[in-house]
Formats: sequence, C-alpha cells, structure tokens
Amino acid sequence: MDFLSNIRLPEKIAATEFSSVVALLDDPDALVAMKIRDKLYSYGSTLIPTLRVLHSLHRDDRARANLNSVIQRFRADSLARLLRMIREAAHKRSDIDLEPAVLLVSQFGYPETNPAAIRQELDEIALRVHRVYIEGQMHNDLNLVLSINRVLFDEERYSGAEDDYYRPDNSYFIKVLQARQGIPISLSILYMLVAERVGVDIFGISMPTHFLVYNPDLNVYIDTFNKGIFLSHRDCCEYLANQGYHFNESMLRKSANIAIVLRLLTNIHYAHTKSEERWEADTIQHIINEIRETTDGL
Repeated sequence: MDFLSNIRLPEKIAATEFSSVVALLDDPDALVAMKIRDKLYSYGSTLIPTLRVLHSLHRDDRARANLNSVIQRFRADSLARLLRMIREAAHKRSDIDLEPAVLLVSQFGYPETNPAAIRQELDEIALRVHRVYIEGQMHNDLNLVLSINRVLFDEERYSGAEDDYYRPDNSYFIKVLQARQGIPISLSILYMLVAERVGVDIFGISMPTHFLVYNPDLNVYIDTFNKGIFLSHRDCCEYLANQGYHFNESMLRKSANIAIVLRLLTNIHYAHTKSEERWEADTIQHIINEIRETTDGL
C-alpha cells in the first residue's frame, strides 16, 4: 500500500484512519467488505477522485471491485434524487427546475460535480455578458442576445463536439464546462442557464435530430452547436425536410424541462452503449423508464 503516500485526501479525512480502511479492501470476508464500503461511502462524494486513483493503482481484483461499488453507489444516488424531483413535480402537475436537474445528471457521470462551483462559474459568465452589453452602443433585445453569443462562442470558445460527438463527456455538464464543447442539447442547456441569469427569455426546442433554443422576443431560433447562428422558422423547416421529416408545428414546440432532461439522458444512454459501458447504460435506461412511467399522461 505504498502508493497511499502519494494520494491526496480531501480535508477532514484522517490519513491514518483512511489507510486502515483501505488496507481491508481486499479482505475476503463479505461482512468486512460491506462495512469497508459503507465506511468509504460515509466520507462523502469529495472522496471520489481519490477512489478513482486507488482503483487505477490497486492490483487486487477484489479491492478494485469494492472501490468500484462505492463509486457506483454515489453515482446511482444522484439519479435517485433526480427521480424524486421529477416524481414530486409530476404529483403537483408542474415542471422541474432545469439547473439542479442537469447538475444531478452530471453527478451521475462525475459525483465530484460541485453545484456551488458551477453556479458561480455561470454567474461569472452572466456578469461578463452584462459587461459586454453595457459597453455596447445599442441597448436592445438583439444586442443582449448577441452579447451572450460573444461571451460564450467568441471569448469562451464553446463549440460543437465535431470529432467525437458520441463521447459521454459531451453530455455531462461539468465536462462541457471544462472542455468548452458539447452536443446541441448540452450547449443549449448552458445557453439557457446563462440567458436566465441575464434576463433573456430563452427556451428549448427539442427538434428531431437537433436541439435548438428559441427567443420569442426576436422570433429567432438559435443553433448553439454552430456558435449561436440565428435560424428562422423557414430554416428549421428546410433542415427537417433535408433530414427526411414531414414538418408539423409540434417539432418546434417549447420543451418542458422534464422533457429536456429525458432527452439528455437518452443521449447519454446511447453514448455509454456505444462506448460499451454496460453498467452506465443499464442504470440510465432504468431511470429513463421510471421517468417515462412517472410522466405518462402529463
């Protein structure tokens, strides 16, 4: 266990105690293993990066399985909280708040996702949008939207993930922020959360094969995957026709937040399936089924 000396522990976790716990990870006794997993879980999700390092360094299969079990437990917790949120909203026949729901999805992929840190980053982006807008010569709805575009796509350089589109990280919000790239729905969610902070009315459009956002004040659709270009109703119709769809107005209808999260999860399920990550794909599929059952008829 010499490698423990090179592992950095989160604050409030005593190194001596942690070493004693980790030393029992390969114990063949099932009861001991269960107690060790429970103890590691009790340290909280800030331990996740440490557990991942341990998993990569440990040579014992039993120990690696126990570490993976703890990590998966944290990951499954986030989806359980998401499902409770959706069930409560469905019971009230209301929608969910998009931001906390998306962060729970992110915590499935990366339990170390820190909601407070992400909110702060989004707040800072919104403040920069305000600054760009105020410094401009014309103050109107168009220039406020253009200020969002400038900050996100010119300054922060967010872009569509062209090369590795189906990589799961392109859908997990923490990784979208870190890599500055994503798929249409994840970039649209980012756009919506920033727009909400600066007072712009933006909502999601779950168009077949492509996700857009719409600004009713300007009557424009915005393609966040393509650096925020503006599209007209006719542009959207032509795009759908080129994709082989017979257009109807429901294709450009405002998406409820629950529907947005469901589509995000569906994309993640496909990405993990394509990557042959069976546990992730099965776990996501189970939650998708639960959400569909919960929201059936709403």
